[in-house]
Amino acid sequence: MTQDMGIFDLLYVLAKRRSFVIAFTLLAAMGAIVYALVVDKYWVSKAVIVPIADNNALSGLDTGMLGMVTSGLLGGTQSDPAVEFVSIMQSRTFREKVIDKFNLIPYFKLEKKPRDIARELAVYELAHGVTRINTDPESKLITIRVETRDKLMSRDIARFYIDELQSYLKTNRGSKSRLQRQFLEGQVNSTKAEIDSLAVAVKDFQTRNRTIGLDEQTTALVELYSQNISEYYKSDIEYEVAKTQYGADSPILEELARRRNILAGKIRELENSNSALVPKYMPQIDRIPGLALQFAQLKLNLEIKQKVYEYLYPQYELAKLEELRDMPSFDIMDSPSLAGMRSKPRRAILVAVATFAAFLLACLLAVVLENLKVIHKDKVDRIRSAFQRKRAGKDQT
Repeated sequence: MTQDMGIFDLLYVLAKRRSFVIAFTLLAAMGAIVYALVVDKYWVSKAVIVPIADNNALSGLDTGMLGMVTSGLLGGTQSDPAVEFVSIMQSRTFREKVIDKFNLIPYFKLEKKPRDIARELAVYELAHGVTRINTDPESKLITIRVETRDKLMSRDIARFYIDELQSYLKTNRGSKSRLQRQFLEGQVNSTKAEIDSLAVAVKDFQTRNRTIGLDEQTTALVELYSQNISEYYKSDIEYEVAKTQYGADSPILEELARRRNILAGKIRELENSNSALVPKYMPQIDRIPGLALQFAQLKLNLEIKQKVYEYLYPQYELAKLEELRDMPSFDIMDSPSLAGMRSKPRRAILVAVATFAAFLLACLLAVVLENLKVIHKDKVDRIRSAFQRKRAGKDQT
C-alpha cells in the first residue's frame, strides 16, 4: 500500500482493522459513560436586574433651602448605572464578602494552603469559575449567573449579590443627599421636641395658675371688681346724703354705713392675693399682669417653633424624595431560583462527542499502523524473525 491512499484504500484498512477500531471506540465510549456518571454535577442559578431610570419629576419644584444646598449636586454627566453596578459586583471587596459569607475556601479545597494564597485563589476561582456577571448594552439588563456543585448554594449566592448590591447602594451612594436629609431630619426632630416641651409648659402653666382662657377670665374678674366698686361708690353717696338728713344715731345711717363697709371689704379682698370671693378657676387680680406676660411669652415661643416646624417639614420631605432620586436602584426582573436541571455534565453530548472522537482516533491509528506495516515490512519481518529465533533457542536448551 502506497502513501497516496484513496478512499477505497482507507475503507480497506478500516475493514481489515475493524476489530481494533470497534474495540477502541467501545472502550472510549464506556470510559466516557463512567466519567459522566461519576463526575461532579453543577447547577446554575440566574438573576436578571435592570437599573431604574433617573426620575426628573422633582426638577421643576422650588425647594427653597433644599435647592440652595443641592444647587451644585445635580449637575454634571451621569455614568451608566448598569456598567457601574457590574463594576461594583466584580470588585474584590464584593467577592471577598461572598467568600466569607459562604465559606468558599473549603469549597475550592484550598484550606491546606496559606491563608493569603488561599484567599487569592478563592477570589480567582469565584470570578472565573463560579460567577459570570454581564450586561446588555442596549437593554441595560444585568445577568448574574452562579454555577456551583450545590443548587442551594448557587441560588443563595445569586440572592446575596442582589441583596449586597442594594445594601451597598443605600449605604455608600447618594451621600450628599443623605447628609442633607439627615440634617433636616435632626432639625425637624429637635423642633418637634421643643414644640412638645413648650406645649407641656403651657399646659402646666395653665394648670398651676388656673388660666384656662386668660383673656376671658380677666374680663370676668374685672367685671366683678368694677361691679363692687360701683356698688361701693353708690353706697358711699347714699351715706353722705343721709348724713345731711339724719342724725348720727339714726338707724338708716348706721345701715348705710354697714353696707358701705361690707362693699369696701369685698373690694380689699378682691385686691388681695388670697381672696375668697374669686373662684378657684380664676386667677387673682393682682397677679394678672405678670401671668399675662409669662403666658404671652410661652405662647410666642410656641408659635415661633410651630412656624419653624411648618417651614422645615416640607423641606425634610423634599430632601427624602431627593435622596431617593439620587440613589441608584434597580428592579429585579428574574429572581434567583433553584435549578431544575444540572448545567453540566451533559452526559449525552459528552458520550457522543467522546465516542465520535475515539472513532476518528481509532481510524487514524489504524491507518498509521497499516502504513508502518507496509513501509517498514522488511524491518518488522526481521524483528519478528529475531524474536522467533530467540524463542526457538530457548526451546532447544
